[in-house]
Formats: sequence, structure tokens, C-alpha cells
Amino acid sequence: MEPERNVVPEETRREVLIRYQYFIPRGARICSLHRQEANYENLYSAEYSLNYFTSIQIEEIIFILMEGLHNISYENIQNYPDNQVQYFIGISKQEHQQILEATPRLRNMHRGSFALTALLCKLRTGDSGDRLSCLFQVPRRTIETLMSVARNILLTDYVPQFLGFSHLRREQVAAKTTNIANHIFALACDRTGVSDRAAAIIASSVLKDVGIISTKDPSGVIDRSKLRRERTKVRSSLQDADRNKIIRGIYFDGRKDKSLVSIKKEGKFYRKRVTEDHYVILSESGCDYFGHVTCELGTAKGIQSTIIRHLKMKSVDLNKIAVVGCDGTVVNTGSKGGVVRLMEEELKKPLQWFICQLHSNELPLRHLLLHLDGKTTGPKCFSGPIGSELQKCETMPIVEFTVIPSTLPEIPRNDLSTDQKYLYDVMNAISTGVFTSDLANIEPGPLSHSRWLTTANRILRLYATKTDPLENLMILATYVMKVYGPMWFTIKCNPSCINGAKHLWQTISLTRYLSADLKIVIDKVLIRNGYFGHPENILIAMLGDDREIIRELACQQILKARAENDQGLRTFKVPPLNFDAEDYTDLIKWQDCKITEPPLTYNLSDEFLKEIVKCGLRTCQSIKDFPCHTQAVERCIKLVTEASSAVCGENKRDGFIRARLLSRQQMPNFDTKKTI
Repeated sequence: MEPERNVVPEETRREVLIRYQYFIPRGARICSLHRQEANYENLYSAEYSLNYFTSIQIEEIIFILMEGLHNISYENIQNYPDNQVQYFIGISKQEHQQILEATPRLRNMHRGSFALTALLCKLRTGDSGDRLSCLFQVPRRTIETLMSVARNILLTDYVPQFLGFSHLRREQVAAKTTNIANHIFALACDRTGVSDRAAAIIASSVLKDVGIISTKDPSGVIDRSKLRRERTKVRSSLQDADRNKIIRGIYFDGRKDKSLVSIKKEGKFYRKRVTEDHYVILSESGCDYFGHVTCELGTAKGIQSTIIRHLKMKSVDLNKIAVVGCDGTVVNTGSKGGVVRLMEEELKKPLQWFICQLHSNELPLRHLLLHLDGKTTGPKCFSGPIGSELQKCETMPIVEFTVIPSTLPEIPRNDLSTDQKYLYDVMNAISTGVFTSDLANIEPGPLSHSRWLTTANRILRLYATKTDPLENLMILATYVMKVYGPMWFTIKCNPSCINGAKHLWQTISLTRYLSADLKIVIDKVLIRNGYFGHPENILIAMLGDDREIIRELACQQILKARAENDQGLRTFKVPPLNFDAEDYTDLIKWQDCKITEPPLTYNLSDEFLKEIVKCGLRTCQSIKDFPCHTQAVERCIKLVTEASSAVCGENKRDGFIRARLLSRQQMPNFDTKKTI
């Protein structure tokens, strides 16, 4: 027998509406069984539920809600039934009381409980002041004032202590507080050289694509002024990192750049491009960018004074510097008036000279080409027949050529630049006789008297187009295959200063195949640039030798020099080299040389030196960290050149460079998701 259906009582309709927010129309029926079970929370899934109301039903809903409120005091929320409190303000009476207890100023405020109730009701319903005034039977100005005071107290005393950001949805944060012009984005803009305007357009376009901004809500748009401020802020913060830094060595090199400068005329500033002489300074192991300077005078004195002034400005302790690295130009390495010598005089102590071996490796090839093919006729031109063909060698077809054997060390290709990869590949092609079409279509690099690696590339590329090459071309190609190329990659693979003397000895050994007249040309260059043949640098190499007996000999020489000589200034001159040496330790005649202690070992005690003899340089890694070349400096020189055309002024250039370097460090590449 079916249970009897009766009209829903008014009390039940009121309870369901207030407690479950479900309206039961007047005259609706309910069976006695359902009324006893009171499962009203399941009404939303009922078969005949509707989600729209007539105007009469809406009026009745309001009447029911207002009917039970006449005798309730809003001054004390505790007088409310629990279900009504939850409905109107969204939290329980207990939570309401906890907020008051956690906010003494609000609790002690006149009508503070009511102010909190009204504010929570407004936050939950979004009602206007007029509607809240009608609901709470309080004048509109009064209730708005109370809510404003309550809001300020909560923001000051409650929110910082008890609320985080977990209550905010990502969409809300993105829509109101989008700040894509942040640290990482600013670094990426400097890294890629994108202008403020272009970066702002790209960023805003991405935000629009993902739906964060729209024509109706443009609050998240990135404007170029915001981005410019962030980039300036990031650059400035990076420039203070090197102050008071303790460094043991500096590496430097320079070049002339077309730089943006700001010139004031008639009260206005105008941008102009001028040629400036920039010198880059790297610190410690030759890999950390320290800064760059603009030299007014390109003389040794001008360069030295500018670098020293920059170091002092950065509050560097000059007494800690023991190593100087640079290329082998005369202005740097003059024994009486070179930059390094002037630095020694300024610091009143000798320094360890580490002259770039990659630069020294290029000079013999340069002089050999000039000897065989004639002098240069411009920055990119040669006067002889070989030099003339080098400019167009990539357009010539590959033919069957004579193989020239060569031995190359294994080296990760990721560590090589485009030009270096080409040299490695073309040497393999010449040594195997297999010159692929892909390699033939690759550009060998521009011909320039300042880039001899690309000149070597072109020599081999030209050689591969000749079935019967000229004798001089054969000599040049053979030299590249047997000496220049192998030594270039050997130095690249073994960059530590402890290998410097070994590289010099190996270069000498590899050139002994040349004819007597050509050896005279090469040997003169090696003598002038054999800086790692100086006793101080040979002793450093001997300390890092794998043979204990060699380390013992080095220790004896250092201790003897320490006992016989003070650590005052000495003239750095390379003694005559022994071109018949069977080991790098025999590059000089020790008995004919005045042996001085290497400046790098000044701070090492006698006991520590003896420990090195037993264990090698594992106990003194700091010596091995200094490189024998300045390739890292040249990479930074390229950055200075790029910065010179991008920003105006030395200070802004410095920040621009630091931002690029940091971005590369944080995100080395963007090839795939795995590499980020």
C-alpha cells in the first residue's frame, strides 16, 4: 500500500529553504515516509526539480526569509540559529567568534561583531549598501562605515598572520596581478637582444593566447615601460655582485667597437655611434666576467691604469692577485713597458704570466702564409695566388685530392663553435679522403686576418679542390693538418696552465718535419711567443706532472729559488729554447738560467710543496684551474661588442652583459624540453 501524500507544512518549507537553500512551492505534497526520513539534501537530484522561478515564487521566497528575522538581534551573531549563520555569512558561529578573538581591535570596537557580520555577508552575497541596509535595518552610511573599518582592521591584523594565497584561484591572480615582466623574463630579453617594445608585444600576445588578457579585461597587458624598469632593476642588482671580491688572477683582452653614446647639445641629449677601445676583464680562473673598461689611450700605460682603476673601484684587494692572462701582443707583453710589466710595477710584486696559447698557435701559421704567399693587401686580402683563391674557395667543386694523415684528440662537439666544428670535420675529411657533399656546402667562415682559424678552414677547403696543388698550398695544408689543427684541439682539450709548457714542447716537436728554411721562419715566432718556456711556467707544469720524480725536481728548484732570491720584481724574459728537447722539462738549459719562484706558489709553505710531490696537484686544485688560453675572454669581448650596439653607456653595457651571462647560466639552451 502506497504511503499517504500530504501537503508540505509551512514549517518544513521554511526549514528546507533556509537550511538547504531549496524552495518547495506552496501546495506541493510529500509522503509521510519521506517526511519522517527528512532526506532533504537529496532534493537537488529529484526528478521534477527546476532551476527557474516565477515572480510570485521569488516574492514568496523573500517573504519566508524575512519572516523569521524580525526578532533577531544582529548585534550578537550568537543569537542566530547555526544554519542561518552559515547561510548568510558563509562561516559558522564558532569561526566567527575565532576571528573576533584573533583580532582584538575588532573585538573591542563599538559594534565590532556586527561590523564583521555585515562585512562577511557582503562578501558572500555581493549585495549593495542599500540592500544590506534594508536587510539589517541599519542606515546605509552607518553600515558602510562599520564595514570599512572592519575591512581595514582585518587587512592589517588578521590577513597577514593567518591567510596565505591558497584561497585564491590561479585565474584570479593572473587576471589581477599578472607580472610577467619579472626577473627571468627580463634576463631572457637581454639575452636575446629584444627591444622593450618588441618584448612587450610578444609577452602580451602570449598572455592573450592563453586567455589571461582580453579586450574586456586588459589589466594583464605588459607595457614596455614596465619591462624597461624591470630590466634596469635586474641589471643594477647584478652589478654589485663583484664588490669586495677576492680574486687571484685577472685575464683581459680588448678590441675597438662602434658604441652608442649620449651627447648633450643645447640642453638635449642625442645618441651617436663612436669608436671606443673596450677591454674585458675576467677574474679568478679566467671564466668569470668581472667587468669591462673603456680606454681613452690605447698605450700600455693607458690600458694598465684603466684596468687598475676599475679594480680599485670594485674594492678588489690587489695584493691577492697573482696571475695575469692576455694575448701575446707587444703592448701586453713588453718586458719593460708592457701592460703586464706595468701592473707588476704598480703592485710592486711579480705576477704569473699566462699568455694565450691559442693565440701563440696562430702566429706560426700566419707567418708561414705571409712567407709563402706574400704580404696582406687589406684586412681581408692577400697579395699572392693562394690568398686570392682563399676568398672564393667555397664556390669551387671538390675533386680527388691527396690524403694528408693527421691525429686529432677526441673532443665533445657541443664544446665547439661552428667554425671549430668545421675545422674538425674538414681535417677528418682530408685525412680520410672522404669529403661529403654536406661538408662541401658548409661555409668555412669569413676570411679575416684576425681570425686565423677560419683561414685554416679555407686553406683545407681550397686544398680539397686541387688534384695537383701548388707546392706552397701543399706546405700550408700539411702544416694545418700536422701542427696547427692538432695543437688547437689539444690546447682546447687540455686548457689548464699545468699543460702550457707541454703544449709548447709538443708544438716544437711537430714542426721538426719542416725544411730548414721554413723552420727558421717558424722558430723565430716560437722563440718570441714561447712564454710557457719561462722557468716559472715550466715549474708550474712540473708540479702538475704525473711523474713523482718530476714533481720532486720542481719542488727542489722552487725551494732553492725561495732561499736564494727575494720575491721582488724581476724582468720576465723567456730564455733560449732547446728545439731538440726530448721532454718539456728540457726546453731550457736550467744551469744557464736564473730560476725564480713562480708567483702562484708564493703562498704555499715548504711542507705543502712536499705534499704536492707525494700526491700531485690534487691537494692544490686552485693552480690547475687557471687556463693557458684566453678564449673565455674573447667570448666576453663578443658580448661587449653586442652590448655596445644595444645600450648606451659603460654602466648599462655592464648590466646588459651580466644579464646575458646569468640567463645563459640559468637556462643554457631552449632546444627541447629536456635541455631546459
